[in-house]
Amino acid sequence: MDVKNGYPFSLIRNGLLSSYPRLTKDITTEVLVVGGGFSGALISYLLTAAKIDCIVVEKHQIGLGNTCYTPAFISATPYVSLNELADTLGFRGAARVFRLCSDAIEDLKEIMQKTKFKDFQKCNTVSHCCKPENAAFLNAEFELYKKAGLLPEFLSADELQTDYGLSTIGGILLPNGLICDLYKFTHHLFQYSSTKGLEVYTNTNAITFHREGDEIVVETENGPRIFAGKVIFASETAAAEKLQNIKAARHINYNIISEEGCAALPAADNKAILRSFEKPFLNAFFSEGQRLNLNGRIHHEKPDGNRLRKCCTELKSDFEQLISAPSSNMKTAFQWYANYYSLPDGIPGIGTVEEFPNIFFNLGLGLAGNAYSIIAAEMFRDAIMGYHNRDAEVFSLTRKSINKETDASGLAVA
Repeated sequence: MDVKNGYPFSLIRNGLLSSYPRLTKDITTEVLVVGGGFSGALISYLLTAAKIDCIVVEKHQIGLGNTCYTPAFISATPYVSLNELADTLGFRGAARVFRLCSDAIEDLKEIMQKTKFKDFQKCNTVSHCCKPENAAFLNAEFELYKKAGLLPEFLSADELQTDYGLSTIGGILLPNGLICDLYKFTHHLFQYSSTKGLEVYTNTNAITFHREGDEIVVETENGPRIFAGKVIFASETAAAEKLQNIKAARHINYNIISEEGCAALPAADNKAILRSFEKPFLNAFFSEGQRLNLNGRIHHEKPDGNRLRKCCTELKSDFEQLISAPSSNMKTAFQWYANYYSLPDGIPGIGTVEEFPNIFFNLGLGLAGNAYSIIAAEMFRDAIMGYHNRDAEVFSLTRKSINKETDASGLAVA
C-alpha cells in the first residue's frame, strides 16, 4: 500500500459520516457552542441532556479539525508526571487532577453506553522507563500513584518483556484506558444529540462577538447573527486567538498506523496503551485489525512533507529501540501530524476571564486532551446550571501558575 502522507486514518476509513445545514437566518439560543469536534460534541451532549437550549456552529464540517487527527485512545493519566505537577499544585491538587482523568474515562464509557456506541475497547495504560538512571524517578512516581489512590501495579522489566515485548527497566500499570475512534464517536454524539433537540450548523464561521444588554451577539461570516446568553469556545484554536495574554504553546506531534496484521508483539493481544515517561515521547497501541499505532516526536514548527517523512521514520526507530528489534514486519499505511496546545504549568485552563463575561474557554488540553475534554464539558454544564464545581479553581484561567515557565510539552524525564 502507498503511504498516505498527511491524511489521518480515521477520516480515510470513515469519510464524512453525517452532514448538517449552514445557518441561513438569525437565531436565538441560551448557549452557543463554537466548534464541532470532540469537545463540542461532549459539551453539547451534556447540555442537551440537562435540557439546556443550545446550538453548535462549526466553520467547516463535523470532526474535521483536530478530532480526526487525534490518536484513537484515551489514557488514564495526564502527560506530566505526578511529581512535577505536585510541585506546581501541591500533592492534593495534583492527585485530584490525576483522579479526574481516570474518572473521565469512566464517565466517557457511561456516555457511550447510554448512547449505544459500541465501537470502543477498554484497556490498561502502561507507563514505562527504559534508562537505568530513571529508576529512582519511576519508583517515586509509583509511590505517589499509590498515595493518590490510583490503584497502580508495578511491572518489572521481565513482566513488560513477557507481556508486552518491551525492553525497559520497569513500568506502572493503571487499569483504565480506552481505544476508540474519536472521529466516529464525535459524529455519533452529534447524531444522538440532534434527536434530542440539539441544532448543529456547519460551514458557519462565527467571526465577531459583542454584547448587547444581557445577550452576546455573534456575527457569522455569511451574515446571519446568533443571539446567545452564553458562549462556549470548544475550539482550542479559536480560544488561543482570543486569549492572547495566556502563554499557550502550539506543538506538533506525529502519527503512524501500520497495515493490518502487525502482530509480532504480545501487546497486539494484551491490549494496552504503552506510554514512555522519557524523551523522545512515544505512545504505542494496537487498534482494530491488529494495526500498530505510534504517536510522538514533538516539534513546534509546522512541517513540510520532508519533515513529516523524517519524523515518522524517527518515530518508527524509537519503537524499534523500545522493542530492541527491527520492526520490518510493520508496513506503514498512514502517517500524519497533528496539533495540540499546552499551558506552561501542564494542565488546561477551563472557565471564564473578566475580559469576556459569559464566554467560556478550554485551552491547553495537551496530549491528555481527550480526557480533559470530558472534565471541561462537565465544568461548563455545572457553571451554566449555576452549580459549584469543586475543580473550577484548579483549572481556572486566572490561576497563579498558568504562565509558570516549565516544559509542559508532555515529557516527564530526559
